[in-house]
Amino acid sequence: MSRLTELRERKALYIAKEKALLEGLQSWTSQDGMANEHAALRDVRAEIKYLDREIALLDGSGFAAQPCFFPGR
Repeated sequence: MSRLTELRERKALYIAKEKALLEGLQSWTSQDGMANEHAALRDVRAEIKYLDREIALLDGSGFAAQPCFFPGR
């Protein structure tokens, strides 16, 4: 599996996690009484932004992949 494919799949998982957080599925208690919590929405969104940048760099669609020219002296 290519790095680009991995990043896209990971982003899809984070988007699903973001949706679950927005729908209020942030915590639950398992049958054995253990409390579980999802990550903070802020952290999930930060990871989505990071993955967007990484994907853009690899597929050539991002701003960072565009050539930059600086005037000489």
